[in-house]
Amino acid sequence: MPYLMYGAEQLWLNKSQILLGSSETCTFTVRGEGVSATHAIIEENNGAFWVSTISRLTEISVNGKKIKRQVLKDQDRVSIGSQTLVYHLYTLDNTHHSKAQIESLAAYQRLYEFSHRLAEHHHSTEFFEVILEELINLTNADQGLLMSTIGHQKKIRAVVDRFNSNELDDEVTHISESIVEQVCQSREPLLQNDLLDTESFKESESILELGLCGVMCAPLIFQGVLLGVIYVGNRRPSLSFQETDLKTLCVFSAQAATLLKYAITQEKLEDDNARLKGELEGFQYGAMIGSSKVMTQVYKRVDKLSQTDINLLIVGETGTGKELIAREVHRRSNRHEGPFIAINCGALPSNLIESELFGYRTGAFTGANTDRQGSFESAQGGTIFLDEIGEMPLDLQVKLLRVLEEHTVTPLGGSEAIKLDVRFICATNRHLQDEVNEGRFRLDLYYRINSFELELPPLRERGEDIILLAKYLLERLSKRYNMPIKQISLDAQRGIRRYTWPGNIRELENRIAQAVILSDHSEITLRDLNISPNLLSENILSLKEAQERFSQEYIGHVLALNGGNRTQAARDLAVDPRTIFRYLQKMHEV
Repeated sequence: MPYLMYGAEQLWLNKSQILLGSSETCTFTVRGEGVSATHAIIEENNGAFWVSTISRLTEISVNGKKIKRQVLKDQDRVSIGSQTLVYHLYTLDNTHHSKAQIESLAAYQRLYEFSHRLAEHHHSTEFFEVILEELINLTNADQGLLMSTIGHQKKIRAVVDRFNSNELDDEVTHISESIVEQVCQSREPLLQNDLLDTESFKESESILELGLCGVMCAPLIFQGVLLGVIYVGNRRPSLSFQETDLKTLCVFSAQAATLLKYAITQEKLEDDNARLKGELEGFQYGAMIGSSKVMTQVYKRVDKLSQTDINLLIVGETGTGKELIAREVHRRSNRHEGPFIAINCGALPSNLIESELFGYRTGAFTGANTDRQGSFESAQGGTIFLDEIGEMPLDLQVKLLRVLEEHTVTPLGGSEAIKLDVRFICATNRHLQDEVNEGRFRLDLYYRINSFELELPPLRERGEDIILLAKYLLERLSKRYNMPIKQISLDAQRGIRRYTWPGNIRELENRIAQAVILSDHSEITLRDLNISPNLLSENILSLKEAQERFSQEYIGHVLALNGGNRTQAARDLAVDPRTIFRYLQKMHEV
């Protein structure tokens, strides 16, 4: 069991928290000049003991160095005030432990302390510096270096020099390129003493410049891939590296390879994120992603419509982003400081829509125990967005028409009309003109809400915007579910372009979310997106072939309308009758 040696007294660390100070209430009483009543605390954490100051007014030194908190190692000298206590990991009583057991305990303690040091750091460079410092201490080397070699590009990740704390301007002077090159080619560890007398290295300029006498170098290999090298060297002729030192280096190289793979993966993700953000710059309009011609036209109209209070009707298929556009109109308008109230007319039961929109007064109906402000009144000074307006019942359409005409609203059970200062934006995925013709929507209301109609194109008509959207959603959803950000495979991108997306952006988002959560691959595939591979095997005609096919079909259609009369069909099509004849020949040949 670990203990503190205080003079001739052994203070056993048999509790998870131990207070040190001059007070009798402390676990261990330590009296002396500069020792506070409660001066320090020692805490056990997963088998290791940490010493910390109690407050900013107390000071602790470990081995002569002032600290705030530090893990204790065997033989550490802890000073509080004028008193010094020595930390012992194990007893040296050979009646209890053999020499081998003591050495084994010391090795485990050192490994444990090393793991804790790693856990305290977050940046990859700090990881590598901890590894190099430990290696230098264990092998008594002068300097160490860790380098990655991915893609034939050498990058120094960390350098530690025992006798020189200043960073050198020219990083390449830290290493011998000939030694690193040999280890990279052989993929085997190397130990070499007496470098200046060794035939293969004695003419190396870097070795001569550094005055190296001995080096050890090991490859960093992860899952069969060479990621880099780890290297230690010394400039003292009296010091020779031993085979046990090389074994120590190889043990640390396995740990370093894992950490280097992690660092490289993180850097790649950061680079991918930066690249994606760069791709999206210039392709984002508010919360909308895309720069296709059809979307650019939408953005131009939004810019103009935002400067007016005209009633706006946004039409488009389900999932095309109608509410996003409505919010963007509001955000760019002079009402942007006012509220934006969104109501989905299709999501509320018909008996609740009226009270939701108009509000009510106490006693208006059973259960109306207090006054309630409606959405129209809540939107004062801002914008109210009525989504799925085509779902609104006919009886409520009459009341909405009155609100639009008079710009007032009367709560249910109320007698006084409230003046409204609200902009109305409506949206629907229905063809309201057809609804009018079928008697399901009032014509006068249709014209009142449709002062201007803005049509949003479906996703399938937005060209390359769909890939930008997919990548944007992939990044956003990966962060939301705390999953690694992956690439979208080329086949998956082709499938995304070809699929018709009847649910539009909402469907794309759902499928990307499923792929992020369920995919076990390094890339998002067609299978992850639940898109049939058969979609990629469909023949794509050239533009000329497509035009030819359409012409044949259309001529056949016009001929049928004219009862097979070629002359009349040619007259309707404004072409020479011989053109009709040539197309008929081709059709028969087919």
